Amino acid sequence: LVEALAATLARLVVAENEAGGEHPNASIYRALDRIVGPSGYYLESEPCLICNKAEAPFAEHKLEALKAEAKFTDSTQVVKLVCAQTIKRISVSISHVRRLKVVKTINFYYNNKPVADITELKGRWSLWKKTASLDLAPDQVEGSVELAIPIVATNIMIEFQALHEMPATVMAQRMLCPRCNRPVTDKHGICRHCRENAFQCRLCRNINYENLDAFLCNECGYCKHARFDYTLVCKPSFSVEPIRSEEDKQKAMLTLERESDNAHKSFQDISQYKRTLESLLGRSAASSSSDLPPLPLP
Repeated sequence: LVEALAATLARLVVAENEAGGEHPNASIYRALDRIVGPSGYYLESEPCLICNKAEAPFAEHKLEALKAEAKFTDSTQVVKLVCAQTIKRISVSISHVRRLKVVKTINFYYNNKPVADITELKGRWSLWKKTASLDLAPDQVEGSVELAIPIVATNIMIEFQALHEMPATVMAQRMLCPRCNRPVTDKHGICRHCRENAFQCRLCRNINYENLDAFLCNECGYCKHARFDYTLVCKPSFSVEPIRSEEDKQKAMLTLERESDNAHKSFQDISQYKRTLESLLGRSAASSSSDLPPLPLP
């Protein structure tokens, strides 16, 4: 029985090697292997149904790397992700902390409504679902929340809901000019040294006249009290929102057309690369393919 199994296995290996040797792109892969070494089979226009796994494992990603667009208010940050993500943990790291205002509670919201402009979701609380709340001690610089059930999100909103009450001596510290860093005593915020307005954002010079003492700049999101870095444990999601209206149908059709065009462009690029490689490597590889060893494993 063992000998029969070994003989069958040997025949299958030989058959698969012969099939690989007769592959249309085999000569190109062999020639590339001699030049750059085995690196994968990137000229194929059809995925392998055995080794091509659509499901990616969970991994850590910086929110900044997943961000396609962001908008801000004086206490929230609204982020549109480059694609839908299945999220199971959210972590925050806080640095460059000043003691005038210290965050006590951060709320995280999500939705999976595709939008062309993230401004459509700004300030519309009914479109958001609260997923987690993170409470921080006054001296805490790291925190994370593990979601009991992973969520699928296309957009994320971060809200700085509450601040710690700081001692009066800390709150009495003088306002500093964002340009020359000197104390400003003028009630209108005008620095007597450089004549700049101390209420302006250090980065974009925006002034939020509705809330001069805002925690975030409502234009660029800069926070003068601390720096916040977010990390998500997530993976790409292929789930979609159900189509409930004619507007949703039109958006879905536009998405299908766009992705179809992208797929066709990728197919044309692969075909062009193949023709270029054939021209550079020459057809001699194909004529001598029978004398070469089987295709290398990637």
